[in-house]
Amino acid sequence: VDDSKIMVRNLQRVLSQRNYNILVAFSGEEALKIVYEEKNISLMILDITLPGISGEEVIVDIRENVSYDLPVLAFSDIRDAATVSKIIKVGANDFIHKPGVWEEFLLKVNFWISYQKKERSLKEEKLKLSNLNKTLEDRIQTAILENKEQQEILSNKSQLIAMGEMLANISHQWKQPLTVLSILLQKLYFKPVVTVEENEELVEESMVQINY
Repeated sequence: VDDSKIMVRNLQRVLSQRNYNILVAFSGEEALKIVYEEKNISLMILDITLPGISGEEVIVDIRENVSYDLPVLAFSDIRDAATVSKIIKVGANDFIHKPGVWEEFLLKVNFWISYQKKERSLKEEKLKLSNLNKTLEDRIQTAILENKEQQEILSNKSQLIAMGEMLANISHQWKQPLTVLSILLQKLYFKPVVTVEENEELVEESMVQINY
């Protein structure tokens, strides 16, 4: 990003030899338009003294509104230390003076492009890890719910089994006195004439079984 066409041509010539894909803007407005449209820029080389929106304003806008990590290398003929410090504080990653030494310039360009690639790769890995953790948490939660349901089913089965055993015991306890009472009633049925003693004996045995 530079309003000097000569400087832009020189930068293009140097960077194109390293097989970089270069986008050019001659103003701050053009630069921001490209940043918002492309969303995949590895490095911005930015002149600070631009017509219209200044380089400083461009940096502030990027840091406030651009969602992805975009390194900004300020490239300017400004020599004032306080201004350079201010440019760094508002969000520039680095500063190099014009016209500068091309070897130093290329070292910084290579460094910040490599840095940006590593940062993006790290964010992608973090996102993958976060998604993996979310998937594992969901699976664990599902397993916990399934285990809880199985425990409830087993608990219900245990309760049904215990209830069945209790009913079986009750049935067994009732079966014996009912059998005896049935026998006693049969005695009465098949014996038309019963003495008083026999009647009292039958009643007594019947009461014993009923109380049982």
